[in-house]
Amino acid sequence: MQFWDGRAPTLEEQAKGPVENPIEMGATWPDVIAKLKTDAAFVKEFTAVFPDGVNTENVVRAIAEFERSLITPDSRFDQYLRGKVEAITAAEKAGYRLFKKHACATCHVGELLGGQSFELMGRAEDYFRKRSNVGEPDYGRYNVTKIERDRYRFKVPTLRNIALTAPFFHDGSTKDLHEAVRARRPDRKAALAVVLTMVLTIGIPLGTAITGTAAVNRSIGEIATGDPEAYDRAVARIENWRFVVGIKPLEKACYRNTDLAQHERLVEAYRKITGDDFDEFRYEFDNNYVTD
Repeated sequence: MQFWDGRAPTLEEQAKGPVENPIEMGATWPDVIAKLKTDAAFVKEFTAVFPDGVNTENVVRAIAEFERSLITPDSRFDQYLRGKVEAITAAEKAGYRLFKKHACATCHVGELLGGQSFELMGRAEDYFRKRSNVGEPDYGRYNVTKIERDRYRFKVPTLRNIALTAPFFHDGSTKDLHEAVRARRPDRKAALAVVLTMVLTIGIPLGTAITGTAAVNRSIGEIATGDPEAYDRAVARIENWRFVVGIKPLEKACYRNTDLAQHERLVEAYRKITGDDFDEFRYEFDNNYVTD
């Protein structure tokens, strides 16, 4: 799915849009096709590939095929992953260690280092709290699905050639890659034991397990802090990942949290998500006791 909100299901659908978008090319397809047909050399070469000639459908197909060729299968990083340790510099190796240490692969996963999921914007803090002009473009995936839990959720961009693709984020808020990294530094690590359990005993793919665990842990922290603006999004995020991670992390957080106010907020979320009562007697008996 293409675009930040995934509104185009294919590259062809994506390629079709910019021509008639008033803030991009601001043209019409009939006008574009007419101009292309005035170039005899182009028409000859194009017809050799598309015998039925220059038309909107074929131009879109050609653009999409070109986009599919924009890959870097033998970058220095790929060579490093295949065992060529000298392919990247010492500084780059240090950066890769930090990338793994801080669970950046939670979202930037797979060969593309991203592009495979829609995640809530704001990991270190509530991204939109500081914004006074939040509008429909900031609603992200919600604009397509109309599902509340998708509000402020955007497609994770690939990190391939990221230094060449500024500005960054859905709103183009920064042109500096260093600032982009600082703004999105993760504030929690994935729970390794939970991830391994899901991968080894349930068979959930590693990338999915890491993503789900980190998302739920982040949400639990947001609920506990009592930020009313983040609460609904955090609950929706846990509901979204419950089929992968289960309810156990939230249940454990309820039992382990000794701050009464935070405990009550977590229990409220637990009841909202599960529809079940919470065992307050067990919590009062020993709020540090949790069975696995």
